[in-house]
Parts: sequence; C-alpha cells; structure tokens
Amino acid sequence: LVRIWSVVDGSCLLTLGNLGGDAVDSAEFSENGKLVLVTCLSISVASVWCAQTGSSLHTLKGHEAYVTCGHFSLDGRMAVTGSLDGTAKIWEITKGGHDAGLHISASLRCTSQVREHSDGACLHTLAGHGHGECELNKAGVNAASFSASSTHVLTASSDCTAKIWCVKSGR
Repeated sequence: LVRIWSVVDGSCLLTLGNLGGDAVDSAEFSENGKLVLVTCLSISVASVWCAQTGSSLHTLKGHEAYVTCGHFSLDGRMAVTGSLDGTAKIWEITKGGHDAGLHISASLRCTSQVREHSDGACLHTLAGHGHGECELNKAGVNAASFSASSTHVLTASSDCTAKIWCVKSGR
C-alpha cells in the first residue's frame, strides 16, 4: 500500500488502493502535489494516482520486466520509469497543462529507430544499458530522473553505467 501522511499531525490522509504488486519500490508526488507516481518491483507497470482522491488515473504499460523506479519532470508534464528490462521510458502525462491520456513519448533502448509522433506511439528506441563491466543484473535501470529543465534524463544501471539522454531527440 501507499499512504499519504500529514506532516502536521502525522495522520494518514489517504491510502492508495490495490497497486497490483507485492512490494512498492518507489512513490513520488508530482511537483504540484496533485499526482503520485508508484512503481512496484513485482510487476512490469507503473501507475499514476490522484493525490486528492486516491483514484487510479493511469497505468503505464510497456516495460518487459519489473519497474524499479519512477520520477516526474518538474513541470509535471512527463514521467520517466526504469526497469530491470534495461530500458527507461518517458511518458507524457499532460499536454498544455491539462491532464490527457498517457502515451509513450520515448523508449530508451535498442537500435536507433525514430517514428512519427502520435498518441500511443513510441518516439525513440535507442541502444541503452546492458554493456557495462558489472555482472549484477547486467541491464537493469535502477534510477531515472529529469534535469531541472526537463530537457534531459539521467539513468543509472546495474551494468555500472550512467547515461544522459536528450528528451527531444532520445539520444
């Protein structure tokens, strides 16, 4: 379960419902505090919840293994998730400041491939993690976050590498 607590009196304000996994790996508020991004290590999806009502808004599907981390951009328009499948995915959460249906805007893995942008389409699939010198979980993405300007994503992996990606080009 994910619980939202009052920092004033320590009371539980809200409990988010069934997350679909055994253990929550990460949970984070959007910058404006209206959304919560949750990842569960035992499933291959992340979810976005309303912080005021506790209702499930979106399920972010697309990873092929457990999702290990998630992070909102500072403007709240995007989220990035990392997975043990060796990928990080950038998701569009809102358009023009309004909540919108989610769609993948980039997937950071595999050979260079660029597609026309449309709802639900992947913009970029690029070579990513999995070629480092460490033996532990060769390709798992353990951390992913946006730069302050939301123009770059930083990913870190069990393959002993960290990579900086351009959000616009996916490179």
